[in-house]
Amino acid sequence: MSENIIEIPKDPTFDLPAGRFPATVTSIKIRTQFKKETPEKEVRVLFDVHNNGIKNRTPLAGSTYPWNLNKESDLRAFLETINGSDWFEQMAGQKFDLDQLIGLEVELDLYHMQKPPYKKPMVLIGAIRPRPVELKQAA
Repeated sequence: MSENIIEIPKDPTFDLPAGRFPATVTSIKIRTQFKKETPEKEVRVLFDVHNNGIKNRTPLAGSTYPWNLNKESDLRAFLETINGSDWFEQMAGQKFDLDQLIGLEVELDLYHMQKPPYKKPMVLIGAIRPRPVELKQAA
């Protein structure tokens, strides 16, 4: 084999069809956004969406949450969906490394929202749920 061969990577795409898809958490990024000149910390979760219809790109979906685990916060609701509502009771007063979510298998409900002046619809995540376990018949 020639040493002059280089792999051409697949570019990411967020242009996905609406529907329910299996996905894997691939990235957790903490960033600061300035809203009304006030810095606000937020968590960006990226999902690799398993869609066999997209061949030449890496299908991704993302969700952004304010850095807040108070009751009824979006980040807390996401973690409760994954870990169950009792998890917060068990973890109260402790610390949690969000990077533990990387590799988590989930299902995403994706939907479209069209806003002018954009030609393509925005793809939004309507629901995130743990991926169902495939049960097999006992031998």
